[in-house]
Amino acid sequence: MWVYFEEIDGELQPKWLIVKAITDVKCPYYTVNGPFERMLEEDMLDFHAFTVPLGDMIRDPFKENSIGVPVYKFKADLESKGIDPNLFNDIDYFIMLVDDVQELIEVNISRQLS
Repeated sequence: MWVYFEEIDGELQPKWLIVKAITDVKCPYYTVNGPFERMLEEDMLDFHAFTVPLGDMIRDPFKENSIGVPVYKFKADLESKGIDPNLFNDIDYFIMLVDDVQELIEVNISRQLS
């Protein structure tokens, strides 16, 4: 699990939480626990990612700090638009806004950076 930062007013602020995409499971869950590794721009040169909006993230009611990514929904959306849903399997990473993750599972990612 990685965090990408952006510079705001001369300070680095966590922007994205990046996780290895699991696309062969209907709804993989990711436990958001630090410390996190920092991802740099040069780490994203050959980078196939999908941004997961807050409205699609699923909070696991049974496991603390765990977020689900509804792969089944994204594949169904592609199929409904006439796009081969298997193309989703080419995604390497899911990207979530740190602010969205912190809001959903009430965790402070900034305190858990390595």
